[in-house]
Amino acid sequence: MAASASSTTPRWARIQYKALRRNKLVVTVPPHHSSQECRQCGHTHPDNRPSQAVFVCKRCDLITMPAWSFATEAWH
Repeated sequence: MAASASSTTPRWARIQYKALRRNKLVVTVPPHHSSQECRQCGHTHPDNRPSQAVFVCKRCDLITMPAWSFATEAWH
């Protein structure tokens, strides 16, 4: 049985291809310290993440759930 094209194509190439077809921009973001960066003021510090479940910016006092915060940031 032959493998389908979608199973042999690298994931990143498929994402770029589908985005291009829909006239969307795909941007890579360096992951280093991204979970510690505040989406509101840009302040980055390990203390901004007291736990996996919460994000509290030490500069502007933004409090949010990290999964929601960084997922919505990707759309801005």
